[in-house]
Amino acid sequence: MKNVATKNNLIIALIFAVVLLCVLMVIIASRTIAVMNNLNATLAEIDTLVSDAKTTLSEIQAIDFKTLNQAVQDFAKVVKPLADLFGR
Repeated sequence: MKNVATKNNLIIALIFAVVLLCVLMVIIASRTIAVMNNLNATLAEIDTLVSDAKTTLSEIQAIDFKTLNQAVQDFAKVVKPLADLFGR
């Protein structure tokens, strides 16, 4: 009889351990899902930043710097006499 009680106690302890492990796995899985959701949101933000950076670089590459520099020089030539007139 004592042997049967010991076996029953071991079986109950084993079942308790399995249930506890299942609960722990559910907790870990739920936390993992939360981390993955945060990661997805972060990756979406990074994707937006990269897209914005590509747009900005395209706009910068579209600038005709040679013409811009020439316009600045032409403007300086026009403004120089006015600056001399006002003593600057």
